[in-house]
Amino acid sequence: MSLAFRALVGASLRPRLAPVSQRLSCLSRPAACAAFHVSTPAALLRGPPRATPAVVPDRLPRDEEIKSEYVTVVDADGKLRSGGPARLRDVLRSFDRDAYFLIQVDTTTDPPVCRLTSKKGLYDQQRQAKERKRMLAASRVQKQLVVGDAAQPHDLAYKVRKARDMLAKGNRLAIIVETRTPPRGERERAEAVKRRLAMLHDLLHQLADVSSVVRKPAGEQNSSNALLQGKAVEANGKQAAAAGVQVD
Repeated sequence: MSLAFRALVGASLRPRLAPVSQRLSCLSRPAACAAFHVSTPAALLRGPPRATPAVVPDRLPRDEEIKSEYVTVVDADGKLRSGGPARLRDVLRSFDRDAYFLIQVDTTTDPPVCRLTSKKGLYDQQRQAKERKRMLAASRVQKQLVVGDAAQPHDLAYKVRKARDMLAKGNRLAIIVETRTPPRGERERAEAVKRRLAMLHDLLHQLADVSSVVRKPAGEQNSSNALLQGKAVEANGKQAAAAGVQVD
């Protein structure tokens, strides 16, 4: 940077003082101080601009996000605050900001209606909504459990424990009982179907406390199957349906 450019920049930032005669007259005649003027660049006098709170999409405005100067306040207990509409900045000073939000719940009135909402209660609702969403997503995941119709009791006990674990997580579970060695004659095939269906019904009976039947047992040539849904998801699905959420 050249010396000439530095001098030019320094001169532009240096305060411009009134002539010496005017400054001396201010000492003897205070009224003359109106003529005394010190100019400073405006950018040096102004601080950083105040940030305007950004409104989060898909969420009702809260606290400083509310645009109206006056609001009608509903307290946390659901009662309308006496005194009528109040200035927003006064309302924001009237409650514990660490424990409550002021949320604008109705924009059709003038001034808008705002309600004091507990932060803890709001976070609990959001957590429960996320849990319902997770459970509903899990209900769309279909697991599969394959059992041989000649499985031994200890193998069946292991399969039942595995099935209970999958159903407890909210999964749909297809249980398939297979005949590993294809029967040769009609009589053997009929006996195999009867054996598979009996085993399948026994498995459904053992899992009845954690599941509901979506598709009843059906027999095919070499296998029989049924479809179950975890009861935990079924309960959450009813809650979601009551809240207006569609469940497949």
